[in-house]
This record gives sequence, C-alpha cells and structure tokens, in this order.
Amino acid sequence: MKKERTWKFNIVDVVVILVIVAAGLFFGWKFLHARTGYNANMATLRFEVEVPGMTRELYEEVVSYLPCQMTASGEWVDGQILSADWEPCEVTYVQFTNPANGSEIQWVKADPDVEYVTGIFQCEARVLANDLLNKVGTQEIRIGRNHYLKGREFEIIGNIRKMTREAA
Repeated sequence: MKKERTWKFNIVDVVVILVIVAAGLFFGWKFLHARTGYNANMATLRFEVEVPGMTRELYEEVVSYLPCQMTASGEWVDGQILSADWEPCEVTYVQFTNPANGSEIQWVKADPDVEYVTGIFQCEARVLANDLLNKVGTQEIRIGRNHYLKGREFEIIGNIRKMTREAA
C-alpha cells in the first residue's frame, strides 16, 4: 500500500511566509527608492581650498597625487580634489605643535633657503540638494571655514575661499 504524503499549512507557516515576503518587498522598495531619490536630489558643489605657507616640496608631493577622491573618517567621500595651483608667499615664522602635548605651540623662525607657496586646490563634491549645511563627509563646506583636505596619501588644512553650487 502506497502512503500518500500530505502537506498541511498551519497558521505559523503562513505568518512566517507573509513576514518574509513583506520584509523582502519593503527592503526592495527602500533600496530602489533610495537609488532613484539619490540622483534626483543631489547638487554639485565646487569649491577652492587655500593652504598658505606650504613648502614648495610639500606642494609638489601633494600635487603628484591629483586628481584624487576625497576621504573622511576613514571612508571614501563623493567628492574629488581635481587640481591645484600655487601663489608665492613669504613666511617668517613657522608654527610647530608638540606631538606629546598638542596644546604646546612653538614658533620657529622660517628657513630663508626654503621656498614657501600658497596652494590653491580646486574641489568638487556632490551633496544633498536640500541640505543647508553642504556636508561633504563629516565637514561643512562654507566660505571662510577651515577644511581638512584629505586624500588617501595626504591630509592638509586650509580655508575655503570660493564656493559655487549647481543643481545636478
């Protein structure tokens, strides 16, 4: 005699299947909606960062890595450091900070044989169109603010001196 196999659904099986299907639909909708909304609500931010008092040697080393993608907090940022230019500058004293105690600052007379320049870096990043803070990574982009200009190979501090915002 052949034994017939029957499958019976109980309420627990039905609830588990419905929860799995609902979760799949929800996450699929969120993923697709986030992708389409991402491009539609973005703006392009172009800005210049001025880094005064760089040695010419440091400037040349940083420029050798350009163009490069920006980083912040150990992660890639949706922005690029596109190019750089320089202007001559005169430096009489150089500020040093004690690595053991960051609050102890020393001023040392600059070496007259070293050439110093002001580096001007052109950057571009994508930001949320309705974001009032113009955040690129963890930094707020506004004219006059200090800005940590970071690539994978370098990190320098400058001031934002120009900024334009364009709809994507």
